[in-house]
Amino acid sequence: MKAKKYTEEQIITVLKEGEAGVKVADLCRKYGMSDATYYNWKAKYTIMTIDDLICNAKNCVLGNWAFSTRAGEHD
Repeated sequence: MKAKKYTEEQIITVLKEGEAGVKVADLCRKYGMSDATYYNWKAKYTIMTIDDLICNAKNCVLGNWAFSTRAGEHD
């Protein structure tokens, strides 16, 4: 069986639904994943939010741009 790919935003959405009180079994049935996957995601992503992910992505892009500007690649 091929593993499904979920974006970090989708994972955070699933975890927020779980925190809101939706049963894990219902979430797993709705999104087509195992309960082990849910708990693995919970262990990995509970301290992160979508805002953190967006902020990290922006910093990465800005950091790369700043590095390339110092290297003289941009005007």
